[in-house]
Order: sequence, then structure tokens, then C-alpha cells
Amino acid sequence: MVILISTAFTLLVALGGESGLLFGLLSLAGAFLLFRYFMQHKKSYVETTEDKIICKTSNGSEIRMTKSDISHCGLAQGKQGKMLYIYCENDDQLLTIPNDFHNFDRLVQEIAPLPGFEKKTLEGRSAIISYLSSRLGEQEDVSSNRPAHDET
Repeated sequence: MVILISTAFTLLVALGGESGLLFGLLSLAGAFLLFRYFMQHKKSYVETTEDKIICKTSNGSEIRMTKSDISHCGLAQGKQGKMLYIYCENDDQLLTIPNDFHNFDRLVQEIAPLPGFEKKTLEGRSAIISYLSSRLGEQEDVSSNRPAHDET
């Protein structure tokens, strides 16, 4: 791997001088960040059991919710596609899962039987937060400062 990178740098310098080197460095940095994102994304998952939901997000955090503690859940449909949302009011945890998640439809089928499941026309995570805030009657109950968990 190191030999491949050093060979690529040598070729870039020979072909393009300093501007070629700068382009090569930027390309390698971009490729590294993209590779790291995909590896983290690949490690994310959502596991459902009879009584709980366990989610590992692409940023490495783990969210655990007991199904009996879920206060709001549903399927949000917007121009950018569908998004499943699950909110636990007791812990103030919001989990949003975009429709490009592996086995999204199966996950929706598992969550749909929960009490209060809704289908809404909402565009993105911020619209879901606003909707839940209005349902709860208090703006502070659903924090927009929480990390986005829609990268799973």
C-alpha cells in the first residue's frame, strides 16, 4: 500500500510539478475520508427484538430503546424519500432511519404494529423534530442539538 502511494506521488510530481502534487494530496485525502465514511456506514445496524430496539449509528454511538417506552413512531414521506422515525420521550432519544437503509421495508413492518405508528408527509429530520415538538407541546423536549442518527 505504501509503495503504491509513493509511486502515485512520484508520478503526480513528474507529470504535474507542484500543482500535480497538491492535486494528488487532495485526491488522496478525499479518497481516505470517503473510504472511512463507507466503512463506518457499513458497521451501522438496527436490531429489533420482541421488546427492544438496538441501533449502532455510523458515528459509532449505540442507542437502546425499549419498545414499551417508545412514545412516537412513524413513517415520514417527503420529496427526498421515506424516513422512519422512532422517539422515546422518557430518554429524549430520536432515531431517524432513511429509506436507503438495508432492509428498510422490513424494519418498517416490524415498527408499524407499535401503538401510535403514523404515516406523515414530512421532509427530513428537522421537519420530524418540529412535528414531534408540536405533538409534545414543548419545544425543548425534542432536541435539535442531538447527533443525527439518520446515517445508519
